[in-house]
Amino acid sequence: MEHAIIVTSLFAAFFLVLISLSYRLTKKLQFLPYTVLLLSIGLVAQFISKYSGLNLHLNISSEFIYYVLLPILLFESAFHINLHQFKLQFKTISFLATFGLLLSIFTISFILAIFLNMPWADALLFGAIISSTDPIAVISMFKSLGAPRRLALIADGESMLNDATAVITFRLISALVISGNYSFNANQAIISLGTFLYVFFGSILFGAFIGYITAKVIQSFKNEQLIVTSLTVAVALGSFSVAETFFGLSGVISSVMSAIILGNLGRTKIASEVKKFEEELWEFFAFVSVSIVFFFATFTIDLSIFKESFNQIIVAIIAVLIARSISVYLSCLITNNLRFFADEPNIPLSWQHVLNWGGLRGVIPLVLVYSLPKNYAFYDTMFAFTLGVFLFTLFVNGLTIRSLLLNLKLHLPKKEEEVLLEEKRIYDLEEAKGIIKNIYKDEVEESILREITQNLSKEQEMHKKRLFQLSKGKTISKCLKIQSLEIEKNCLDKLFEEGYISENVYYDFDVELDMQEDALEYPEVYKGRSYQKGGLISSKSSFKEQIETLKLLMVKIPFAKSIFKKSEEKIIKERISLLKARIITSKEVINYFKKLLHLLKQNKIVKKEIKRIIHQQLKLISKNESSLEEIIKENPNAYLQYQKTIAHSFVNKN
Repeated sequence: MEHAIIVTSLFAAFFLVLISLSYRLTKKLQFLPYTVLLLSIGLVAQFISKYSGLNLHLNISSEFIYYVLLPILLFESAFHINLHQFKLQFKTISFLATFGLLLSIFTISFILAIFLNMPWADALLFGAIISSTDPIAVISMFKSLGAPRRLALIADGESMLNDATAVITFRLISALVISGNYSFNANQAIISLGTFLYVFFGSILFGAFIGYITAKVIQSFKNEQLIVTSLTVAVALGSFSVAETFFGLSGVISSVMSAIILGNLGRTKIASEVKKFEEELWEFFAFVSVSIVFFFATFTIDLSIFKESFNQIIVAIIAVLIARSISVYLSCLITNNLRFFADEPNIPLSWQHVLNWGGLRGVIPLVLVYSLPKNYAFYDTMFAFTLGVFLFTLFVNGLTIRSLLLNLKLHLPKKEEEVLLEEKRIYDLEEAKGIIKNIYKDEVEESILREITQNLSKEQEMHKKRLFQLSKGKTISKCLKIQSLEIEKNCLDKLFEEGYISENVYYDFDVELDMQEDALEYPEVYKGRSYQKGGLISSKSSFKEQIETLKLLMVKIPFAKSIFKKSEEKIIKERISLLKARIITSKEVINYFKKLLHLLKQNKIVKKEIKRIIHQQLKLISKNESSLEEIIKENPNAYLQYQKTIAHSFVNKN
C-alpha cells in the first residue's frame, strides 16, 4: 500500500511538471492546441511504457471522471457565462443545442443503419453518445486570435446546452437498448416523455435552487476567499452527485445551472480580490482536469481496436462530420430567416463554417461510452467508434481550425492590432511624461528627469511615425472606434466596482458595448434584424414598454399594486443609472481622445477621425442628458430614491 502511494505521489508530481511544460510549449507554437498535444503525449507514454519494460499500470476510473472531473469542467465553463449576454442569443443557442443535436443524432443513426447494417436502436445510441461537442481548444484559440466574442459565446453556450440534451437522450435510449425492450406503444411514449420532462426541468430547478441559496450565503462571506471558494467547489461536486444519486436527475444540467446562477448572483457580491483568487483557482482546477482526461484517453487506449474495425470507424467518422454539417447549416438557416428569431442577431455563413468544423468531441462522449455495461453486445463497437471520432476531430479539426479562422478573416487583422498598439503606446508614454513632471525635484536630480523625459519623447515620436505609416481612412476609423468602446468598458468596470451602478445596469450596458463592437467588426450580422444600425439597442422604447406593461398589470391585479409600484420605481431608477453611466463613459472617451488629438494633430487623417469620434460622443451626451432631464422631471421621487441607493451602495462597497 505504502509503495503504491509513493508511486502515485511521484507520478502526480511528474505529471504536473509535464503538463506545465506542455502548456508553455503550445503557447509558444500557437498552431498546436494544448489538448491535441496531451493526446500525443499519452500515445507516446503508452508506447514507452509498453516497449521499454516499465509496464506502468496507471488507470483512471470512469466514476472518477464522471463524478469529479466532469462536474469541475462543467462548473468552471458555466460559471463565467454572463446571463445578460447569453440571453442576447438564447433562442438561437437553444435551437442549435436541441433541434440541431437531435437532427445530428438521427442523421448519424441513419447513415450507420444504412451503410453498416447496424440495428436502429444501437445506431441511435451511438448518435446520442457522440453528438455532444466540446469547444475548449477552439475557444482558447478564439481568444488568442481576437475572434468575435459572440462567436465564442455561441460555441460555448451550444456546447453546454447540448451536453444536457445529449446526456438525457442517452439515458432514455440506453435504458431501452440495454434492457432489450424495443416495444414502442402509447404508454411507453408517455412514460419516456414524462421522464424527459422530469429530468430536464427538474434538473434546471434543482440546480437553480442550489445556486441561488449558495449565492445568498456567499454574500455573508464576501471578503473570505477560502470560504467562498470552498462553497463553490462544494456546489460544483454536490449539485452533480446529489442530482444523479438521490433524485434521478441530470447532474450535467444541475451543475451547469447552479454555476450560471451562482456566477451571476454570487460573483458580483464578493470583493474584487476574492473574485480574482476564485477565478484563478477554478482556472487551475479546469486545467488539471482537462489534462488528466485527455492524457489518459490515449494512454489507456487499446490501439488494436482500430485494426479490427478500421473501415467501420471511417464510416462512423464520415457520418459524424456529415451530421454536424447538416445540424449547423440547417439550424442556422432556420434561425436566420424565421421571424421567431428576428430579435436576435443572425449567424453569418463564415461563423457557421467555424461552428461546424469546430465541433470537436471531448469529455462527455468518453464518459457516456465508459458508462455502458461491459456485457452490452455493441460495447466494443461503441468504444471503437467513439475513440475514433474523438481522436479524428481533435487531431484533424483541432489542428486545422486556426487556419480556417485566419482564412475566413475571423480575427483582428494584424494591421489593425498594430494600429491599436501604436496608438495606445503613444498615449501611455504621454502619461509617463506627466508622472515625471510630478516627481519632487528635491528627490531626483533635474538633469535625470530631463533625460528620461527626452528619451520618452524620442520613443513617442518613433511610435507616431509608425502609426502614421499604418494609418488609412477605414483602418484608423475602425481602430479608433474599437478603442473608444474599450475605454467605455474600462470606465463601466470602475463605475460598478465603486458602487455607482447596479449589476443589472452594468451587464445591460456591457452587452450594448459588446454588440456595438460586434457590429463594427461584422456589420452583416445585424442585416435585416430588429436592431438599429451599428448594433444599437433601442433601450428607450423597451424601457417605456416595461413601464406600460406594469401599469396594465396594476389595473388588472389591484391587490398587487404595491408590488408593481416598487417594480416600476426600480425600472426608473435603473434607467436613470444607465443614462448617467452612458454620460460618464462618453465623457471619459472625449477626455482620452482630446489628449490623443493634441499628440497626433500633425496627421490630417488621424485628426479628422478623432474629431469625428469626439463629435459622436458629444451628440450621445446631449441625447442622454435630455432623456435624463425628462425622466427626473416626471419622476422626482424616483430620482431621490436613486441618489439614496447610490449613496448606500457606495458606502457598502467601500
